[in-house]
Amino acid sequence: MNVFVVREIKDAFETVKDLEKIGVKSKSLPITKCNYKTIPNYKIKYDFILLTSAKSITIFIRFINLYKKIHNKIPKIFVVGIETANALKKNSYDDFFVSEGNSKILSELVISNTKIYSKGLWLCGLHRKRVLKTKLLENKRFLKENIVYEMAFRDLSTNLQINENECFSNNAFIVNSSRNIKLLTKTLNKLKNFENFLKKSKIFCMSADIKEEALSLGWNNILILKKNSRKSFLKEVKIVLDSN
Repeated sequence: MNVFVVREIKDAFETVKDLEKIGVKSKSLPITKCNYKTIPNYKIKYDFILLTSAKSITIFIRFINLYKKIHNKIPKIFVVGIETANALKKNSYDDFFVSEGNSKILSELVISNTKIYSKGLWLCGLHRKRVLKTKLLENKRFLKENIVYEMAFRDLSTNLQINENECFSNNAFIVNSSRNIKLLTKTLNKLKNFENFLKKSKIFCMSADIKEEALSLGWNNILILKKNSRKSFLKEVKIVLDSN
């Protein structure tokens, strides 16, 4: 089976190396590149902060270090997903709330741990879903969106590393975001035998949101492997691959 890692450039190559260590050969499909933005205004006081991607951690650390210099109390921190939580822990932050990658669950977690009229800051990417902001507003929690990174699309059509023979083979794609499954579909759709990918491919992901997006784009075989780290997730991928 051909295994492809669909992630941001740096993450894609690191994941390929991690897979090699456990005996899985794979190819990287670095379909996006992360461009960071400026640090938000740290002089404004907030009651809570939302981090919905590990990509926002870099800016968050710089922001919160400045924030602590002029404010006595640090806002409550809410993160989505295992990768984001682990990235925060690596930066010596342990006091935060963790939610699954689902807007409804996250909004309920924020509402149950904040007061009415609380003001929050969402450090997010350019292509975020605004459902979360609406749900919080309905419950009188006010959320300011601040774009701190952008996942820019990398057109791989001229160097796709996928040949026509692989269109008729079994393939597995490791995908870490809803947007990446969209970009993957857009890229592969340029192949003459794209329909064979839909029939002969597996999608490995870590959230229901990614699966839902993949299904809407025509993918059929999608496996959600919920684990507490990327390492354990990849081990689970290997178990599934070995069983086929």
